[in-house]
Amino acid sequence: MAYNEALAARVRAALGEFDSHLEGAIIANESQLQQEDEPMGDLSERLQDTLRAAGRRLTAQRRLILQVLEANDEHLDAEALYGRVKARDPDVSLATVYRTLAMLREIGLVEEHRLGEEHGHFEAVRDEPHYHFTCLRCGDVVEFGTDLVAQIEQELRAREGVHVVSSQLHVQGYCARCQATQD
Repeated sequence: MAYNEALAARVRAALGEFDSHLEGAIIANESQLQQEDEPMGDLSERLQDTLRAAGRRLTAQRRLILQVLEANDEHLDAEALYGRVKARDPDVSLATVYRTLAMLREIGLVEEHRLGEEHGHFEAVRDEPHYHFTCLRCGDVVEFGTDLVAQIEQELRAREGVHVVSSQLHVQGYCARCQATQD
């Protein structure tokens, strides 16, 4: 019986150390998550306001999906986005990613671009308009800005009396690298 009590005491001590270590890891992880979320403060407020205005709730999964899009410089398709989101939250399903993308696109927080492919690529809406060039050989996408589209919109408004809501410009061709290998 004394042996069992000694063993139980050692197990309790080990569990106490484990709990202490685990608590420290949880606190460190929460601190890291807060630091990661700090730059997204504006995002979270904007997202919450926009979702509320659309009669939707801000869930942790919706926030995470938009955070991954905001933090990414690439144009992710739904599968690639799913992979990155799932790495941060294994409970997110591909169906949730698709539904969330559709909803975020519907309320104007996400744009979908075809970029010369049959499936969509997604990015968070930005304050400044930008456009895309896609290389037909390697598939590289180059984002660029230009005042010419705004000038075209202004001329169209003046001439036709229309109200332009959005503009998309997608240019296709061959990037400099592919042109060099083609010669």
